[in-house]
Amino acid sequence: MTEPLIDPLQPFLRPAPAAPAPLLLTRTDLELYVTPGSARLRATRVLVNRETERLEAVLTLPPALDGEVVFGAAVTIGGERWSGRARAHRSGETAYDGATVEGQRALLLEEAKQGWRVFSVAGIAPGEEGAIEIDSVVDLAAGTTHLLLRPAADADRLTSRLPDHQTPRLTGTADAMTLTVWTDDGIEISVDATFLPIGRAFPIDGAPLALRVTSAPDATSARPRSAEDRAAAAALDARRRIAEILAGPKPIDRAAIRALSVEANLLTAETSLVFIGPAGEANGVLPVMRKVALFDGRSALTEPPPLPASPPVLQTVPEWQETPGPEILEEPGSIRPGRAGRYRSRFGRPAAKAPWMARLANWLRHSLRRKSRNPSLAELGQGLWATAPLVVWSRDGALALRSGDAAHLPEDAALAVRAAARHSDVIATATALRLPTEQLAVGLLAGAAIRQSAAPDTILSALFPDNPLSPPLPFQRLLAAMILD
Repeated sequence: MTEPLIDPLQPFLRPAPAAPAPLLLTRTDLELYVTPGSARLRATRVLVNRETERLEAVLTLPPALDGEVVFGAAVTIGGERWSGRARAHRSGETAYDGATVEGQRALLLEEAKQGWRVFSVAGIAPGEEGAIEIDSVVDLAAGTTHLLLRPAADADRLTSRLPDHQTPRLTGTADAMTLTVWTDDGIEISVDATFLPIGRAFPIDGAPLALRVTSAPDATSARPRSAEDRAAAAALDARRRIAEILAGPKPIDRAAIRALSVEANLLTAETSLVFIGPAGEANGVLPVMRKVALFDGRSALTEPPPLPASPPVLQTVPEWQETPGPEILEEPGSIRPGRAGRYRSRFGRPAAKAPWMARLANWLRHSLRRKSRNPSLAELGQGLWATAPLVVWSRDGALALRSGDAAHLPEDAALAVRAAARHSDVIATATALRLPTEQLAVGLLAGAAIRQSAAPDTILSALFPDNPLSPPLPFQRLLAAMILD
C-alpha cells in the first residue's frame, strides 16, 4: 500500500489554527440581599452542553462587587446540587485534577490574579444544563453607600497575563440577565435617581450598575434569619480576624489564615472551594475542556468610542540635496558683481572616515563573530526524551495536553516543550493538524513518554480522540525526525 501524496505547500496555504468556540451562557440571575451593615449577593449563571461529549467548563470572571468575600460555590446539574467546601489551595487543586482525569464530577473555584476568579466544572454530559452559583458578601457602612455591581465583565477592569486555560474569554453576545433586590425596612436602593423594585426580578443589559444604598444612620444589623445569612455573617467575621493577622507583626501566620478560611468556607489566596464526586461514578473518560465566554459588559445603549485621529504624515527629508542658486532680480544693462553666469553651488563634504584601527576592529568583530545556530529536530528530540519521565502524566501531563499550556509541566519539561514549539517544522505540522503549536509540542513530549513507558498509550486522546494509538501521518513523521518513534 503506497502512502498518499501530500502537497508540500499545503501547510502554508491552510488558515491558522483557530481556538475551539467557547460555550455561551444562556441566563444570568443576580439576587441581592441588603440588610443594615452588609449586602449578600448570589450570582447564578446557566450554561448548556450542546456538544456530543462530556465537557469541563471553565469560566473566568471578575468580582461582582468590589471587596466582596466569597463564602459559597455550588453547581446544579440534572436537578442535583453540589456545594464546594474550602480546602488548602494546592491540595484542592490536586484533588480536582485527579477527579477530572478519572472522569468524575467535580467543581473548583480558585482565586486568580487581581481578584479574578476561575470556576471549573468537570463532567457535564451532552445535553445537560449546568447552573453555577457563587455566594458573596460585603460590608455596608451606615448612611449612604455606593456599590458597583458587575453582572458580567467590566471593560475598565483589566487583568494581567494568566495561563491559557485561565485567560478570560469575552463575547459581544449578551445572555438574558435579571436582578432581584431584597431589603429590610428603611433601606432604599437607586440607580441614577431611579428606585429599584423590591422583591421582583427585572431585566438588565449587562453593563456595570452603580447602586446607591441609603439606610438610616442609626440602623442596626438584624439577626441572621437564614442559613445563608449566618454563613455570610461568619464570613465577614473571619475576614476581619484575617485582616488583624495581616496587620500584625511579621512574619504572617499563614496556617492561622488558612484555618480561619477553611472554618468559614472562604475563598482566599490560601484556599479554594472544591467538590469531588463519589469515586463510584468515575468512568475513566477525560472530559474536553471548553472555555465559557462572558459578556463584555458593554450596554447596547452606549455609543461606541470615537475613532482616534490619524497621526500626521511625516515628510521624509533626503540626506543631501543640491542647493539651488540664488534668484537675482536685475534690470537690463545693470552691473552684477562677480563672474557673470558662473554661479557654482556648494556641495556638502562627506564625513571623514574612521581611523584604520577602528575599521579593522569592526571588521574583525563582525567577520569572526560566532553565528548562532538553531537546534535541529534531533537535538530538540533529545531534550524532550530526557524530560519526559519527569512529568506526572496522570495529572500534570494530562492537564497540559488538554489545555495546551506548558505551565502545568515541570520547569525543565516546559523549557524543552517551548524550544520545540519554536521550530519551523513543528509550526508547519501544527498548522496542518489545526492544533496550537505548544499543544502539539506537549504531544511530542507525550510520545517520548509513551516510548519510555512513562505514560499510557491512550494519553494522546486529548489531541487525537478518533484513534490515539495511531496518530495522523504528519505527527508520526515529526516523531521520526526527532527520533522519538
